[in-house]
Amino acid sequence: MKTFTVTYMGGEFALEIVEPQVKVFGDTVKLKEAVFTREGYLQDGWSTEDGGKGVYRLGVDYVADADVVLYPHWRVDPDAIPTVAGSSVARFSVVSHARSLEISGVRAGSGVVVYDMRGHVVAKATASAGTFSMGTFVPGMYLVRVGSDVKRVAVR
Repeated sequence: MKTFTVTYMGGEFALEIVEPQVKVFGDTVKLKEAVFTREGYLQDGWSTEDGGKGVYRLGVDYVADADVVLYPHWRVDPDAIPTVAGSSVARFSVVSHARSLEISGVRAGSGVVVYDMRGHVVAKATASAGTFSMGTFVPGMYLVRVGSDVKRVAVR
């Protein structure tokens, strides 16, 4: 029995992790409704490219016998309440350097947790200084959390 995978990626702005769906050859699978969030925006569909045009509506039947990666398509939320500038932005920065992460703008003693895109913890550390480096990571996307602030980083 041939199967295909519908993978949901948050793209640049969303941090949620969504389980993929499996589609059996010849069957249909109902695409998920809005599952990602972005401050000031509403998810109104699915795109095959991050930041691309809407290709699929939310909750429609996917009939193609092919793997697909879907990203949220956004529209401005007209009812969004503006926030204080910077209040939703993480107060630290993280940069990938040759499979290690350089994290800056944190207080010494702060706890740092690194997650893979499935939500699994792959590394933990306590900041030794305001700027420090962490471990060796395989290429991929990661979420770095310091306190309640989260940043996404790509390791190449």
